[in-house]
Amino acid sequence: MGLSRWHTLVAALWAGITCGFLYTYGTFGTALKDKFDLGTQSSTISTAQVAIGLITFTSGLLTDRIGVGPTLLVGAAVNTGSWLVFGAIANGFFTVPAPVVWFSLLACCATWGGACVTAAVFTVLAKNFVGQSAAPIGIAKAWVGV
Repeated sequence: MGLSRWHTLVAALWAGITCGFLYTYGTFGTALKDKFDLGTQSSTISTAQVAIGLITFTSGLLTDRIGVGPTLLVGAAVNTGSWLVFGAIANGFFTVPAPVVWFSLLACCATWGGACVTAAVFTVLAKNFVGQSAAPIGIAKAWVGV
């Protein structure tokens, strides 16, 4: 059985869920603030995630330059790796100087990695649903952060 364009939509939904992790900061931000005694500095971490959005257009440029598959792999590795290191620091596996700086940088990297995955996925959907790409892309975008 060959793959249909609908298979790519199902795969896009799974990719969208993984990229939405950055939206969960509000659920663990308070615990992080308390554990590391961050005070008002904790808002820097969530602000960094938003600020990096200004350059996530580069994920589309990367997709155009190296293709969908490599961009998807780079994005997944950066996103996953960033959250793993973030979690390792948060759980005390190792200590770092200036945790706010580290958490902010890791959150930015994770956000950019997620943008790479999203750019790759939306490109595949646009190519597989020529003339009808708005609905599949909208559905996939709705799953980001579910």
